[in-house]
Amino acid sequence: WGISWSSAKILGTYTSALNLSFLRFVLVPLTLLPLTYFANIKRSVSKKGWFHVVGASVFILLYTLFFFKGVHEGFPGAGGV
Repeated sequence: WGISWSSAKILGTYTSALNLSFLRFVLVPLTLLPLTYFANIKRSVSKKGWFHVVGASVFILLYTLFFFKGVHEGFPGAGGV
């Protein structure tokens, strides 16, 4: 967990926070879908559950953007503290 701040600082030198956030949101589902398939985990969401999924996605998106932008602007060690 602690190394994520330092690796985000290094990745931030190659591309923008928006691109890194987009890549994160593309790679995570692509990784989890095969895992849920092989583990036989139910992948359906109820109508009421979609409200929570969308709400959580917005907050995770904002966190990811602020995480990469903050590490790019400041020191990675200060972000971890």
